[in-house]
Amino acid sequence: MKRKLTAAICSVAVLGAGAAYAAEVPVAIYPFTSPGDAALFIKVKGGKCSRKPVAGLLSIKLGSDSSECAYRSSVIADSSDTSPSFDLSANASYSAKTPATLKNKLYTALLTRASANEHYELRVVPAKQRWIMLRDPAGSGAEAVLKSGAAKFIKLNPAKPNALRLRTFAIAGGVSVIAQINGKTVYSAVDSSPQPPAGKFNEIAVGSKSGTTGSGMIGLFDDVSIRIPA
Repeated sequence: MKRKLTAAICSVAVLGAGAAYAAEVPVAIYPFTSPGDAALFIKVKGGKCSRKPVAGLLSIKLGSDSSECAYRSSVIADSSDTSPSFDLSANASYSAKTPATLKNKLYTALLTRASANEHYELRVVPAKQRWIMLRDPAGSGAEAVLKSGAAKFIKLNPAKPNALRLRTFAIAGGVSVIAQINGKTVYSAVDSSPQPPAGKFNEIAVGSKSGTTGSGMIGLFDDVSIRIPA
């Protein structure tokens, strides 16, 4: 799952507003080749969750009281940025040690513009070759499915990761949302609603699609990368 890194690794970054959109620059890349990379991810959702580096990957394991475990990266948008732009990508898979009865329920996910009550989220259920795009708006609105589907290009084998990418950029008239799996665009739209997610964080997550406990599920992440407009 290792790729040659062509940019310097930034352990902590603070992002500003008002950038041009002609190009993107990486502000953080986490290859998990050292324990320090794992330590930069902080739990934001879940009961009994654990994360640790394992053989150059970040392992996230769900405990008995958790249906989902989410960890945010060290990249935080500037407090003055009311519409932060993020391009989050990662190689995501799951451990073969995940109980067989849970593999069909396990999803891995990327979340952008996230806070305690808002986010855009791309989920993939690898064992079912399914994906779902979610939106939890700012304010009191409920989380909603934007689109979902099945795709044969989603890799089933836990030894073969899926390359996930979620781009949510502020543009005139709203937020451009583009979700990709293994280089294929599965969702592309402009969110022009009055309360789009506008959180300051980026997150990775593992969970049970049924919403029941996922105790024993183990998600694996590698080469988590965050880019912003140049």
